[in-house]
Amino acid sequence: MASKSGGSATERKTVNMLNEFMKEDGFAYRLKQSRFASQIIDVLLDSHKYGFYAIECKSVKYTTDKKGKGRPIYFKQYFTISKKDNSHQINNISKFIHKSGRVGIFLVELRKGPGHKNKLYALSWKRLEKKFNAGENNISWDYIFKYAIPFKPDKFFKKFKFKMKK
Repeated sequence: MASKSGGSATERKTVNMLNEFMKEDGFAYRLKQSRFASQIIDVLLDSHKYGFYAIECKSVKYTTDKKGKGRPIYFKQYFTISKKDNSHQINNISKFIHKSGRVGIFLVELRKGPGHKNKLYALSWKRLEKKFNAGENNISWDYIFKYAIPFKPDKFFKKFKFKMKK
């Protein structure tokens, strides 16, 4: 299951890595979560050089089934459904990304436990959204390993280019 403290640590780590890389060319920042207001996205990045991004972070403990295959990230388990209007977090984030014109990123931290270094993977939000809208209930690690990139800011900006919409 997604860890709230693990997710916050992933958000802080992401913001620090991006700000260190961009220096004066942009600013990444976390949106704080409140008990009384919903948080639309975890991290926003604004840059005159690199563009505008919305990043949703999840920290996931990598567990395997009896065959040794990684258990998938289930949309109902790792994303919330609003009690207020019964809307799914993926739909809400997608609306925000489309309305704001930002590049959407799903950043997942893979935690294998003691003795293993945690790894961050960046996947285009469009890929996650497409699977969700197709009625699938999860995203597999095989899919993430195939389409995501290990998160390093220099490679991140090359892979996920921002294009101003007219």
